[in-house]
Amino acid sequence: MQSHNQSHYLNHLQPTNTHVLFHLTTHIKMSSDWGPVVVSVVLFVLLTPGLLFQVPGRSRCVEFGNFQTSAAAILIHSLLYFGLVCVFLIAIRVHFYAG
Repeated sequence: MQSHNQSHYLNHLQPTNTHVLFHLTTHIKMSSDWGPVVVSVVLFVLLTPGLLFQVPGRSRCVEFGNFQTSAAAILIHSLLYFGLVCVFLIAIRVHFYAG
């Protein structure tokens, strides 16, 4: 039979849920988080004015695949980019861990 001091000491050696969770989160934080990089690059390519679409277009409100741009389109697309990056990285918290 174990004495009170021995059982108390053994209870402290057993990992608790908090200890395991702390260990897992420190392991995840050590990995490379590629989520912000991937989201930023994909949105930058997709929201390039004139590549897929352009708001406002030269002759219409929205033009598709015209490969032209304007100062107003650059401003609108950068606001769209900022808003979508905030949604994906802050609100949804997209993360891709590698390694």
